[in-house]
Amino acid sequence: MALNCTVCVHPERRKIDAALLAGVGVRDVAGRFDLSKSAVDRHRDHVSKRMLKSAKVAEIADADSLVDQVAELVTNGQLILYKALNAEDHATALAAMRELRPTYELLAKLTGELQAGHTTVNVLAFAARDWPQVQALIVRTLEPFPEARRAVAAALRAHDEG
Repeated sequence: MALNCTVCVHPERRKIDAALLAGVGVRDVAGRFDLSKSAVDRHRDHVSKRMLKSAKVAEIADADSLVDQVAELVTNGQLILYKALNAEDHATALAAMRELRPTYELLAKLTGELQAGHTTVNVLAFAARDWPQVQALIVRTLEPFPEARRAVAAALRAHDEG
């Protein structure tokens, strides 16, 4: 009966894999994580096989931190958007919205909410709580176009009512 790799079941396997992928020596990795040199050496083959299966080495070593970093970008972008909306700085608000859209898309891809090759993103998961601010922004942005503003405002009211 084959034995399980002690490194594959180690609670800090991701950190071990990241260290190996970063080129840290087997002896150093073994010492840092209280493992035998031979176990880390054997495990290095597992890391290599997973690297071959993956299109991006970073997905193996840093998947969680990448999601966290993109989520932080979303939070910062939302903060800029809210401040711009409150200051009625339409240009900055629209710029923030333009930057947030691809960031939402990337976050959705990373979390599996959007599959590669699909073109539909369910933004309700991200923007449901923002709907009143979005409505206000749209109406304020259309101030120079009174007919369009009235038509959009009527459509937004009808949407909210029905």
